[in-house]
Amino acid sequence: MTNLPHSEPKNDTSDTKGMSPATKLMLLVIPVLLFGAGWVFWQQIQETPARQVAVTVPPYGIITVRVTTQPFPPTTTGPVQMTLSIQAGGGSTVNLDRVTYSYAPPSGSNSIDGEATQIGRNTYGGVLRFDAVGDWQVTIKIENDGRVNEGTVTIPVRPAI
Repeated sequence: MTNLPHSEPKNDTSDTKGMSPATKLMLLVIPVLLFGAGWVFWQQIQETPARQVAVTVPPYGIITVRVTTQPFPPTTTGPVQMTLSIQAGGGSTVNLDRVTYSYAPPSGSNSIDGEATQIGRNTYGGVLRFDAVGDWQVTIKIENDGRVNEGTVTIPVRPAI
């Protein structure tokens, strides 16, 4: 029987596939940081009291409808006051024929319709009643010069405390 030399394993400080421990650590830390930043950003979006949507309304062009609720965040108890602030380019006054809205629960079933009343210059108001927690879709419909244009915002509804 022949004696073959015994080979010793190499003590290489780098991990598999040529990555150092520092590289592996960075590959773990960077995704965690990105996830954390994304989570914080999402929470800030959810806590922002105003939602905006752009709607094209002739003859004004693109106008911005800013939707706020009182209280914010809205809950499932009692009526929620909704304010629609309408802004045309350059801050000009917007004279609209009619502003209506509909809102649907997270399940998407049976939307509820309402008509907004003008409460000030470029400002309309309405009342919402939420019966479920979650993200409700509120569609703003603007009628002007015989045309109906709309935009939708999402309003997060929280449980009553």
